[in-house]
Amino acid sequence: MTSDTPGNAVAPFASSGQSHNRKPSILDNIRNRSVETLSALVSTLFEQIDDTFFELADSAHNNNEQNVYFESMREIRLQRKRVEHSFFSSLELDFRNLSTPPTDNISNTLDDALALLDKEDVEIDVAISSMVSRARCEFPTLLLQINTRFSEFLKPISVQEDNNPLDPQQLVRHFVAACDHFQIGLQSRLIFLKQFDRLVLRHYEQVLLDTNQILIAARILPNLRAIIRRTPSQIKQHNAKSAQKENASTSQQKNTNEADNSGGFSNSSSGDSSISSNNAFGTLQSLLTATRNLQEPSVYIDSNLPAANQQEIFNLLDNIQETAATTFNPATNTETLAALNVGLNLSNLLKQQKDNQRKINDVDTDIINIVDMIFEFILTQNLPPAMALLIGKLQIPVLKAAIKDKAFFNTNQHPARRLLNLIGHICLGWDHNTTSETDKLYLKVEAVVSHILKKYSGDNAIFEGAEQQLLSHVKQEELRSQAMEKRTIAAEEGKAKTEQAKRLITQLVRDRIQGKELPPVVIEFLKTPWQKLLLHALLKEGKSSYAWRSTLQVADDLIWSVQPQKNESSHKRWLKMIPALLGDIKTGLEGIAYKPSDTDKMMSHLWKIHSQMLTHKGTDNPLRTIKVDLTDQQPAQTANTKIEARKAELKQAVINDLLHDVSCLKTGTWFNVIESDQKAIRCKLTTKIRATDSYVFVNRLGAKTKQFTREELAIALHDKQIVVLNSGPIIDRALETIITRLKSSLP
Repeated sequence: MTSDTPGNAVAPFASSGQSHNRKPSILDNIRNRSVETLSALVSTLFEQIDDTFFELADSAHNNNEQNVYFESMREIRLQRKRVEHSFFSSLELDFRNLSTPPTDNISNTLDDALALLDKEDVEIDVAISSMVSRARCEFPTLLLQINTRFSEFLKPISVQEDNNPLDPQQLVRHFVAACDHFQIGLQSRLIFLKQFDRLVLRHYEQVLLDTNQILIAARILPNLRAIIRRTPSQIKQHNAKSAQKENASTSQQKNTNEADNSGGFSNSSSGDSSISSNNAFGTLQSLLTATRNLQEPSVYIDSNLPAANQQEIFNLLDNIQETAATTFNPATNTETLAALNVGLNLSNLLKQQKDNQRKINDVDTDIINIVDMIFEFILTQNLPPAMALLIGKLQIPVLKAAIKDKAFFNTNQHPARRLLNLIGHICLGWDHNTTSETDKLYLKVEAVVSHILKKYSGDNAIFEGAEQQLLSHVKQEELRSQAMEKRTIAAEEGKAKTEQAKRLITQLVRDRIQGKELPPVVIEFLKTPWQKLLLHALLKEGKSSYAWRSTLQVADDLIWSVQPQKNESSHKRWLKMIPALLGDIKTGLEGIAYKPSDTDKMMSHLWKIHSQMLTHKGTDNPLRTIKVDLTDQQPAQTANTKIEARKAELKQAVINDLLHDVSCLKTGTWFNVIESDQKAIRCKLTTKIRATDSYVFVNRLGAKTKQFTREELAIALHDKQIVVLNSGPIIDRALETIITRLKSSLP
């Protein structure tokens, strides 16, 4: 029997009885290391949350919304220490309880508390489920190894997802409970939790690695394999769970892209650290090997056969490409365009060579499978059929480039990868309505693809040349587009400014004449020509200008001048004012190019009524007047009845979330818009116009295509009539998706 002694390493694990005294030291070591790493991540979260709320406040649509973000930011600062203490105290309590077998009479108070929370705030429950599901899909192997080693170490206690202190479920729930110290609204709380997911949970892989390493150092299942063989019934059960995980992961990724407008792969996190660390191919190989361990033997050629050399593989690829080119008809097959499934085609060709059979070595097999999956991803991205066909034609040349140089997977600077990313970028604005036969950009893409198909011989310089040709054309088009886009923005902002000014002036005049007894000619003058002059002064000079103030003062003076003057001082003021007032009116009418005949007619009427006022001796009003009643003449309501009806069907909390998501959209984001005839167009958000609370969209040439109010855009996003397009590099996104799918297929 062995035991721990001072100064000596921990003795090898032999039995649960022998390990009992070792449990506290090992668990304490794991707990301390985990708290240390998580503390650094949580500190980063609190340090960066100010920037998040500052950006939201800057894009707020009104002062109330802005104040909410500033108050939330202040509250989070004040409660930081309490939240951190609560979170880490709960984590340490989980570790203390881990080595104690649960009893039947102990209730899960945390679950009870969360059950109450779920009933009050379904959104919080959804956020918890999404974060836990994504994290479990991200690190399935590491979590499985920790559960297995903990269970072996703590026999007879079985450690599973529900009682592992380091499982995402426990971490997320403890953090949500700790956030109860914040006196902030639901929306701010959800924003904070999203940042916890992004900055903490997606980067806690090191915690899991450290835990496994400590247990391995303690000789607890040191040779545990990442993949554990299972019975057929277990495999069947696992496949059902994997399908659910993948659906949840796909839904989560889609929601994240739409709400955050995450753009490309550069925003991915620790789950894709293999890509960012230039080892994507190694990660993919490991995952493919792991998944093959769960499958039947490969369908490819007998492993005892000699491996085909590179030239033999390239010759077979040429045959596949030639066959695909002759059998594919873009006029009839655009709806069923798919990747070539090169692996299966190669296998069939190799089997046909009875006298000279070869196999594909494991490395090339992995490359072929990965490229197949990349093009399968690309061709399911709702690309315009004509563009999708051109990209599909590049599969064989790209596969050859990847076989010759595995850097294709590890760096986004590989020439073939850059070219595909560039074509993917071009597809953003090239929608289904563009005529490929006449579109210059399409014809350029078609020319470079044709050149590669004819001339590629293994030299990556051909991809570089194609990229430079396309870039030159794209930059010229973008310069023209930017010029048009600036004109579009200026025109729409000018239009919005004019409409806002008109509404302001209409209201100002309305406030001045409502309920007053005025001559009809004065009412007509103030509602028509003088409003035009006020609009000119406001747009040209601004509210603080002398021209605006003096023009508004003329309106006030005219209204006062047609009221009976009841005392001597008022009468003297009236006598002094009239000549200057009428002179200002005439000058103003001439300044807006009012018709001379109409100007003379208007001035004649005004002289006439003021002459009556001058000769009248009593205190009553000698003029024929009418009482202005504009009660029934409210400004026209422009509310969209369809939108109002749709809003009535949704919960207010849902509407608030939608409006917040719309407010966070960034200019330059591309969208797919489904029109009433079910045709789709692609357009880019070019500007947000605060004056009308509307969003203007342009096509790739910079011309205006759509304009929505904030509410219209929110409802359209909810109903999937408008979908945010992911603008990140298409190969990066493909690799990210492939790695996620492979990880989710593991136990």
